[in-house]
Amino acid sequence: MRTVGCGDGEADGATRRAIETMVVALDAYGTMLATEDPDNELPPRKGLLEFLDRCRSLQLRICTCSDNDTDALKCDMRETGIPLEYFDAFFQMEKAPMPKDFRPILDHYIIRPPHLIVIGDRWDMDIQPAISLGCHYAHIREYWGPGSNDVDLNKILIP
Repeated sequence: MRTVGCGDGEADGATRRAIETMVVALDAYGTMLATEDPDNELPPRKGLLEFLDRCRSLQLRICTCSDNDTDALKCDMRETGIPLEYFDAFFQMEKAPMPKDFRPILDHYIIRPPHLIVIGDRWDMDIQPAISLGCHYAHIREYWGPGSNDVDLNKILIP
């Protein structure tokens, strides 16, 4: 478990806290990218790049967990200005209507469920499976197109 020091001298419960999250798994369409944007004309989700920067500054690993084709996802991310270098891995999950199985992510990073936070827009596909494994989660409103990019990803608190 990683810890962050707060102050000089001997650390105790008041000056040192454990950071539980080690990996951030982001759903792609509806979470980072608009679902109804086949020509990639819309920007990424509000606050996404700042959120990715913050995750990196906290030394968190970042991956995607999409049920879409990984090559197509990478292309869409490039076209909308999301640098692929932020991401350690791209996980192609089972296609809907199957709920996502986050165990391959846990196995890949050799972590336990409390060390993973899943961020997604679909309760049934993203969030419920994360809860059933014991992962942290952030359920956000779907980014589907114009007028729906009102959730600032950078406001998500990381446990």
